[in-house]
Amino acid sequence: RERLARSTVPPHRLCFEVTETGAVRDLERAAGFMHELRALGCRFALDDFGTGFCSFSYLSELEVELLKIDGSFVRAASSSPLALAVVESIVRIAQV
Repeated sequence: RERLARSTVPPHRLCFEVTETGAVRDLERAAGFMHELRALGCRFALDDFGTGFCSFSYLSELEVELLKIDGSFVRAASSSPLALAVVESIVRIAQV
């Protein structure tokens, strides 16, 4: 908060990437941190989304503006109908 206050960069220009596994390690603390910085105008992206077993359940706990779909799904989407379906489902859920 102190650095943001001293910075000339507007907080809405900052987007912090949070890894799914890192956030899940201490979900309550991560959500609190994100809430505090969001109140200042910062944004958040959940990185490597889809690699955790319960990824979708974290969406209700962690308010993020962006989802970065795990690259393994994206790379395989052109050759695997299953990977394509996973990517499509993540995109659809993210839109909701």
